This record gives sequence, C-alpha cells and structure tokens, in this order.
Amino acid sequence: MTERMADSLVAPISEGATTARILVLSRTPGMFTTAHGSLLAELARMVGAFAPVVGELENLRRDAALLDGAIQAVATGSGIDEVARQASVALGTEVRAEFVSSGPASPAAASSPAGHPADDDTCRPVPHSRLALRAAARGGAHGTVLGRLADLLGVSIAARRTEFDLELRMNGRFLETLVSGLSDQLESATERARLLGIDLKAPHALVTLGGDTPAERSMLDRVAGGLRALSPQSLLSTFRGCVIILWPMAADGTGEDLRGAVSRLLDAAVPSGLFAGISRVCHTPEAYRDALRESMFAMHVARHTPGTSRVMVAQELGVFQIAAYIVGSGAEREAVERTLGRLLDADRRLKSDLVNTLRAYLVNERRAAHTARALFIHPNTLRYRLDQIRENLGLDLDDPDARFELLAALQLESILSSLRSDGDNSASRLGRLTRPPREGGSLVT
Repeated sequence: MTERMADSLVAPISEGATTARILVLSRTPGMFTTAHGSLLAELARMVGAFAPVVGELENLRRDAALLDGAIQAVATGSGIDEVARQASVALGTEVRAEFVSSGPASPAAASSPAGHPADDDTCRPVPHSRLALRAAARGGAHGTVLGRLADLLGVSIAARRTEFDLELRMNGRFLETLVSGLSDQLESATERARLLGIDLKAPHALVTLGGDTPAERSMLDRVAGGLRALSPQSLLSTFRGCVIILWPMAADGTGEDLRGAVSRLLDAAVPSGLFAGISRVCHTPEAYRDALRESMFAMHVARHTPGTSRVMVAQELGVFQIAAYIVGSGAEREAVERTLGRLLDADRRLKSDLVNTLRAYLVNERRAAHTARALFIHPNTLRYRLDQIRENLGLDLDDPDARFELLAALQLESILSSLRSDGDNSASRLGRLTRPPREGGSLVT
C-alpha cells in the first residue's frame, strides 16, 4: 500500500514508557506543509495526554465490574474466598484473605507472604474482623480497589454478625426451654419450634461441642460455616459455654452416619481443639433433657479419656452411660469411695501409685509381666503393690464380680477426676447439670 504513497507525515506519541506514532500518507507529492506537521504534532500530544485518562477509565470499568461481582458473591453467601478469587482474576494477580495475629489488620502490621518482598504487597484490613485482603501487586497499584473490597466485606461481616447474634439468642432461648423438662415449658418450646420451622416430633439428636475454654466468637463462626455445608437444617446455639446443635435425622432415626458428619464439622472448625458428644435420637420433646445430659457427658468422656475418638456417641459408653444421669448427684462419688476409697486414701497419704497399678493390672488381664512392663517397674515391686492392694480392698482379684466392680469404679473415678481438674471451666460447661466440687467435697447439683 505504501508503494503508491508520494508524501507522509510522522508524529510520535509519548505514553509513559512506550512510544507510538501517528503516520499520515498521501498519494499527492508535496501534499503536506509545515503547518500540517504542527497540527499533527499537536494531535499526537493530545492523544498522549488522553491515553492515561482512557486507561484509567478502563481500570474504573474493571473495578466497577469487580465490585459488582463481589456484591453478588456476598449477597448469595459465597463468602470471602469467592471475592478473593474474583479479585485475582480481575486484577491479574493473586488476592487472598488471611488472618492477622492481633488487632485490626493494617498494611504496616500485616506480614509479607513468603516469596514476595514486602514493598511488592498491597494489604488492606477488613473492618469488623481479624482478616485482611492481600494482593501481590508491585507498588500498591491495586490498593484502592482492594480497600473498597475490604470495606464491602467488612459491612457484610457486620451485618451477618448481627444476624447470627440474633439467631443465637433465639435458638438459645428455645433450647433452654426445650431441655428444662417442665411440661408448661415444653408446650412453649413446641410453639417456638414451629416458628423456627422445626418439627419436634421428627427425630433429632443433640450434639455438644466443647473444649478447654468456653465457646468464643471466632470458633462459633467456623462451626456455623461448617454446619451450613453439612446440615443446613440444624439449629445451633450455645449453652453454658458449650456449643449445642439440634441435628435432624432421617424419618427412621438413622440417616447419614452422624459420627462421621460431626467429625467433618470438627475438621472444618480447626483450629479449635473441640471434642463432641452425641446423644441418643429423640422422638419426643420430653426426651431432650436427658439427651442434653448424655451429649454433654459423652463430650467430656471424649475429651478426658486418652486414646478415644474426638467424637463420642452416648450409646457407646455402654454401662457408663448411666453416669450421665448420676454425675452431679453425689451418688457417683459415693460409689467410687465405697469401692476404691482406701486405695485413694493410701495414694494421697503415702504418695503411692496403687490405683494406677490396679488399673494397669486389670487392663492387662492380670498378667504380671505385661503389667510390670507397662508400668516400667520390677516384677517384685508389682507383687508388693498387689499385696498392698489386696490388703486395702479386702477383695479377691481373681473373682470376676470383684474385677467388674473395680473396673467400673476405676473408669468412673477417671472421668470424675478429669471433670474436677477443669475447675471453674467445668462449671461453665455443665452448669447445673454437673458442678465442680469445693475443695474436699463431692460433685453436687
């Protein structure tokens, strides 16, 4: 095409670090004058001046589309991870949400991710949370839109927190009414259940989650998020420091393996240090008071019994399931003292280890060599201790009935000792169901 051109004008356009050119061609020789050259140069200057504006408009359109997508994600409950994914696509750089260690996140306080120098990162705190949005963007080029996304997420978090708080309060009042066991309260609970869309005549199980400390907000948020994915029809609340879940079952009372579902819920709630207890399946409103005792006791057994699963089902406690109903009455301590009292007293006075020796001897089926190895003691030391145990108990360790009574008392004593070791924390969890003893006293209700 240029072979037939007889005249031309060229004007450079400076646009940042790049340079473009405007080229004008003519088939007529001598077509362009100096005035044409000046006009073309001015046009090139104007194009160069407007190019950043056009680029900024493109960025604004992109940012507007990104914010609109984020609003849609928040509105549909997709969460912060989906917002970060959309931002990564739109901005062409990885954007992720991360927890900050303490206090509100800030660009100065937030640490740089591995592999990215600190001055290449843009970090914006998410209000009303301990989260921050971080993008690997040199020179903070995306700081403005990242800040707007963080503010949007902060508003969403605040709104959801208010909604969640209201839900917890409503659910909490309902559960307290339900587990009261009083007939007039159960009628009220049935009415509240209808308002919450719950049929108390359909089978449900109570699940109790607890750990070393009472349930706090960030842990509740994680549990609620996991529960929405696993069982969106479940009802969640707190009860005396524990998380209580009313979990719907299939019409036949079986349904999906509840232990497996609760285990996945604990996995979703990490880091939490939580343990779980599951009650029997309830078919009537009257059954929930006992179900709460069962699930809370099973949770404490899972938490304090080495070698057991993080999730304990009440039915799996076997004969010890009855302890859920007597713990707190004083009867359980009397039973332990009646059977093991002299051994416990000897251990306290003489700093001996007779109770633990008896437990190891019975667990190892009275095999002396195995027991000595398990306790890391000499066989002669074991024989001496066994003589002391027989003398204190006045029981024949070869008698099956005596061994059953001793094993039951040892297991119950282990559970009670674990509950007492919690001190005030145990009181906050079990409340009026199980109170920790005063020094020298026994568990009371």
